[in-house]
Amino acid sequence: MRKLVSSAALLALIIMGVSPVMANDGIKLSADFTGVKFEGDTLMTQASTPWDLMQTSTAVETTYSSSDGSVLHADIIPSGNLAWVLPGECGAAYAPAANRHYPNYPDPLAVNNPWKANMAVVQYPAPDYNPIVGTGYTMEVRLQMLDSVAAYGVYGLGIYAGEGGDATLWDINIFKDKIMTSGGTVFYNGDLSDTMHTIRILRDGGGMAHNPTMELYVDGTKVYTATKDAGGFFYGCAWDQNWLYLGNMAGGARFDANIDYLRMDFTGAYVPEPATMILLASGFLALRRRK
Repeated sequence: MRKLVSSAALLALIIMGVSPVMANDGIKLSADFTGVKFEGDTLMTQASTPWDLMQTSTAVETTYSSSDGSVLHADIIPSGNLAWVLPGECGAAYAPAANRHYPNYPDPLAVNNPWKANMAVVQYPAPDYNPIVGTGYTMEVRLQMLDSVAAYGVYGLGIYAGEGGDATLWDINIFKDKIMTSGGTVFYNGDLSDTMHTIRILRDGGGMAHNPTMELYVDGTKVYTATKDAGGFFYGCAWDQNWLYLGNMAGGARFDANIDYLRMDFTGAYVPEPATMILLASGFLALRRRK
């Protein structure tokens, strides 16, 4: 099916007279991502790469979330506190002398730490360990935000990423009618409760000294571009760690969501296939079948 969709999109580009090589440069389907994948067919602590619960317990997870074998349903409107973090994070310090750039978080190359954002944005290769710009990374989550509560100090479903080395943190909070940071910057306004929506984040390579860029896509359309200097996604934090967590560990979130998947690719910042290209190709193929 994925090959059929890709072929259809390619056909649409040819129909429009667009060079398929140029138009597809940088495009990658999330099903082909190289990195972390969570599919909503089970609880996150039971996933193929099990996620750890943050400041909660398995009893809390089973009380406020469940899976029907297809999507993960998480409803923390009653509790406000349920968050998962990738394993191998926020643990014992990793600070060998040769890797002095990573003072306070686990070995980024360890097999139990699949979150390697620092390696994707800034690299310190031996023997001199001078920093170079990494390739960046891509994150995509597909979900339906069934409900959320809008009130002062109340958060949506948060995606929080710490990029160690620069002591950098970024976040987005997803509500039923918008996507914004916990600091108040609104990236997108639109209905996210009606059906499943695909949200993709592109993180270009480079640490804070490089004024990095992030782009936000909703259903294949770019809706926001943020840089470190212009504000938005990025801000400094006290933690010099690499970690990724989903939910909200502050006890201030109120959301009810169906989560289809969350996928990461640490090899680059990839744009999604344009939804308009897929629709155009589908219409063309349907017309051919009628004929």
